[in-house]
Amino acid sequence: MSFTDRAAFDSAVSGLSVSVQDFEGVLDGTVVADGGALGDITFDYPVLAGFGVDMLVTGLFPAVSGLNTLGTSDGDAFQDGDDFDIGFSAANAVGLFVISIDPLIDGDFELSTGGATASLDTADLFSILSDGSAVYFLGIVDTASTFTQASLTTSHTPGDFFTWNADDIITARSGGVPVPVASSLSLLAIGLAGLATRRRRQP
Repeated sequence: MSFTDRAAFDSAVSGLSVSVQDFEGVLDGTVVADGGALGDITFDYPVLAGFGVDMLVTGLFPAVSGLNTLGTSDGDAFQDGDDFDIGFSAANAVGLFVISIDPLIDGDFELSTGGATASLDTADLFSILSDGSAVYFLGIVDTASTFTQASLTTSHTPGDFFTWNADDIITARSGGVPVPVASSLSLLAIGLAGLATRRRRQP
């Protein structure tokens, strides 16, 4: 099942052990190399790395929770066309937030795994942060089987230019205990962190 509503996703994983990588407890500016990991999550972005751009943890912009989000060494943000894969221990669910100050259209983001795809629905807004950025959620749950990888892809449509960040990568699995990550589960800081403004990079 695919989700764009965080509350519905939370309900679907209510019987699972949930882990969240929210990039807290990680120094601002920490680089996550192509193929590198933070906690239980590995990140693969060969195309982006081929342009000499690294992923990094950034505290420059408001976050969904805490102070940090995931961005890049190019202006602390991703842009349309910047895709990546994440790997993790066998899980029944995966989800994350995407954040953008630029206008988006339906389908600008897709999260895919296990034959399922969650596609951005701009009508399903999660929140607006203090700099005016819009937050959206994408998630997938399959309680009957597990997966160990997911892909986040963005629109490659000419002229559809936007910058964005990611936050709070969630995995959930049946049984056991949550996988340790350098994170906090609190969402109490939504919209309160940071005063920086995301700025558009020229294509």
